[in-house]
Amino acid sequence: MTTISPYWTPVEFPAAVSKNAQTIVDDSGNNQKSQAASVNLIGADAAQALKANLNIKPRKIDQFREKEIEDIKPLILGVLGARHSATRQHSMGVAMYTREFCKSLGLPTEKIKKIEMGALCHDIGKISLPDDFFNQKNLTPTVKCVYKSHPVQSYNILSRVAPLSKNIALIAKCHHEKYDGTGYPEGLKGNQIPIGARIVAVADAFDSMTRKKYPKQKVKTFEEAIKVIRENRSGQWDPALTEPFIRVITADSNQLYKKVLFST
Repeated sequence: MTTISPYWTPVEFPAAVSKNAQTIVDDSGNNQKSQAASVNLIGADAAQALKANLNIKPRKIDQFREKEIEDIKPLILGVLGARHSATRQHSMGVAMYTREFCKSLGLPTEKIKKIEMGALCHDIGKISLPDDFFNQKNLTPTVKCVYKSHPVQSYNILSRVAPLSKNIALIAKCHHEKYDGTGYPEGLKGNQIPIGARIVAVADAFDSMTRKKYPKQKVKTFEEAIKVIRENRSGQWDPALTEPFIRVITADSNQLYKKVLFST
């Protein structure tokens, strides 16, 4: 499908990331120490490559630089797309849902931009995952363990890139936390989870359910996905956010949902 999303422009992804991603691809999964080392290398190389591409000088991490944030977007998507095109498309979809949801909540423009950026970057840590995860074959305990490390890997990558505030990196780290405290990586509960991550978590889940990301995935219909969100409010998601999100995606005959499907 032709991409018309405002997020995507073709870029070359960093060679360092490609090299170390191949290390993961070539690893059989039997050498867990080697695999874990490769995961850490990818996180470090991705951050260094982004800095090199942007020619960024070290500065306080909480400093928000809008121009540099805009420059980072295509690089993030280039890295994701080179590793797994469906994850790139998913990230664009989550960012689009997040942006419109934040607008509906009346959040300040600067906060919306930060949360939207967190949504766009939330899965960057998945570049560390082996092919067995993406093709859903040989899902060994090692592969599943590496999968659960991807929010932390996202944080490790993003927190090393100076223009990205700590809040943006935390959104990526916490997007798999659950409102009832049963999520990961830290088991945060309720308001312990940053508000940006709680917003992105709902958008992430909805896009994941309605988009075919993996070969063996059964995609849910629009109505089925909404039902899941309603049934799991207070458990997986913030109950104060679920109905407002549903109102946004069902407005104007599901217009936002249709826009995301056709533009990503």
